Amino acid sequence: KIAKKYKGKITYLWGGKPTDAQIKGKEQPKKLDCSGFIQFVYSKYNKKRIESLGSTISISGLPKIKKNELQPGDIGLRNGTGSLYFDADGKSYSEPGMAQDANESKEKSFDKKIKARKTKKTQLKDRIEEKKDKISEYKDKITALNGKKDEVIDISESEISSDNDEQQEEISEEEKEQQDQQQRIEQQKKNNEKINALIKSYNEKIKKCQADINGYSERINKYDKQLKKLKKQRKKYKKDIEESIDHVGIYCGKNKKGEATWCHCSSSKGGVVYEMTDIFTHYYSANDYLSE
Repeated sequence: KIAKKYKGKITYLWGGKPTDAQIKGKEQPKKLDCSGFIQFVYSKYNKKRIESLGSTISISGLPKIKKNELQPGDIGLRNGTGSLYFDADGKSYSEPGMAQDANESKEKSFDKKIKARKTKKTQLKDRIEEKKDKISEYKDKITALNGKKDEVIDISESEISSDNDEQQEEISEEEKEQQDQQQRIEQQKKNNEKINALIKSYNEKIKKCQADINGYSERINKYDKQLKKLKKQRKKYKKDIEESIDHVGIYCGKNKKGEATWCHCSSSKGGVVYEMTDIFTHYYSANDYLSE
C-alpha cells in the first residue's frame, strides 16, 4: 500500500536516496532511483532507515526464493548481482565513479612509467652526444700526434754526449756528426714510441666510447619498445567503464488475470509505476523487514 501510494508522484533520479526527513514523513520525496525507492518504502514501513536496502548489490544479499514462492512485499531484481560497474581490468564496483577512478589511477600509473622511460631516453641520448664529442677530441689528438712523428730532433752539444770536455775535443767533426745522427735516430725512435703509445691509448678510449654508444643505443631501443607497449596498454584505460545495471521492484501479488504485478521506480517510464511486468528474474524474501 505504501509503495502504490507513490505511483506517479516520484520521478526517477539516478543515485537518488531518501532523506531521514522523508522516511519520517516530514517531507515528500520527489526523486529517487529504483533502490532508493525500495529503501524509502521499507524504511517508512519500519519507521527507521534500512541501510541494507540502499543498493541493488546489498539487496541481492537477501534470502533467495523461487518465483512460485513470491509473497506480496517480496523483492525482485533484474540481475542477480545488483548493479555493477567494471573498470578496464574487469574488476567490479558498486559505483561508476569508483570504476572510473580505478581507470584513471591506472592511467596515472602508466603516465608515470612512460615519463620515467622518456627521461632515461633523454639522458642516454645526452651521454651518446658526450661520447661522440670525446671521440672527436681523441681523433684530433691522434691527428696532431701523427704529425709529430719523425720530427727533426734538435740535439744541443750538451745532449750529444756525457763524456768530459777533453774526450769531446778529441772527437773529429765527422765522428761528431755521426754521433749526432745516431742520437737523433734514437731520440726519434723513443719519441715515436711515446707517440704510438699515446695513439694506442686514444684508440682504446675511442673503442670504449663506441662500445658505450652501442650500449646506450641498445638501451634506447629497449625503452622505445617499452614505451610503445606502455602507450598501447594505457589506451585500454581510456575507454568508458562497462555497466551491468540492475533494477529492483516490490512484488504486489497477482491481478485478476493471474499476472504478477510490481511497483518500482523506472528510469524508462519516468518514475514510480504499478504494473504487470516480467522484467524481474531473481527473487528475494523481504520477511526480515515485514511484520504483522
